[in-house]
Amino acid sequence: MIIYFAYGSNMDVDRLEKERLNKENIFSISRSLGRLDGFRLLFNKPSAYFIGAGAANIEEDADAHVYGTLNRMPETGLEVLDRYENVATGQYERLEVDVYDHASAATVRATTYVSRNHNIDGLKPRAGYMAHVLGGADVLPPDYTAWLRALPIMPD
Repeated sequence: MIIYFAYGSNMDVDRLEKERLNKENIFSISRSLGRLDGFRLLFNKPSAYFIGAGAANIEEDADAHVYGTLNRMPETGLEVLDRYENVATGQYERLEVDVYDHASAATVRATTYVSRNHNIDGLKPRAGYMAHVLGGADVLPPDYTAWLRALPIMPD
């Protein structure tokens, strides 16, 4: 089993599980709140599917943190996610990070995805994409969810 830290649209359990993993007969065994310190969330990764829209990304920032979901799953789940995150075309790459797991009150090693190439400042997520991000609201802190809801978005 591995731990996958989702901070973008894969925080939506329906998207991650039903639309992606379950189709490949892969199932997460747990989902909990995680906090990644030393990074900030932004939407500077150009969408692979909608021209002008931004997708979630993280970049190092010593004074920031990013909340997300910690998803325990079989390692083969990352192979499925690699396809959706367009790893083969260089849109995202895997990154090993230390994340504070609120459920266990311990720091765990997790795999996440980061975009390091072709990022553009000033992009906004589409409303539909942001709805998937907000799919994590059931586990995210209320103030973080409110911050996400206040971000500017593009109409679908």
